Amino acid sequence: MRSMPEVNEYGRWDVLPDDPRPDELNLDDPRVVDGLKRRELLKTNHRAQLKYPAGFWARPPQNPVQAATAEMWRNALLRGTWEGISYINGCLRQWSAQTQVPSTA
Repeated sequence: MRSMPEVNEYGRWDVLPDDPRPDELNLDDPRVVDGLKRRELLKTNHRAQLKYPAGFWARPPQNPVQAATAEMWRNALLRGTWEGISYINGCLRQWSAQTQVPSTA
């Protein structure tokens, strides 16, 4: 099992990696279209996880240990979706590069 994030890593996954520019994508490739849909699902999850534990726990953490545990889990969840989005963005770039026809000037 993967270890939980260290305290000094907290906040690292709050901002998503940059998406490929539209001119980099080949929307005629079905892999790219599917990847874009999957990335949007992960982005929806990421937005919800930014608010953790709100919406997941019945009430806010009442003591420092609970608050620290909630923040640890928040960052663990964010790390997973951030890495998934980063991976999909790399795949989108690679798939698009494989299928784009070089322009002749």
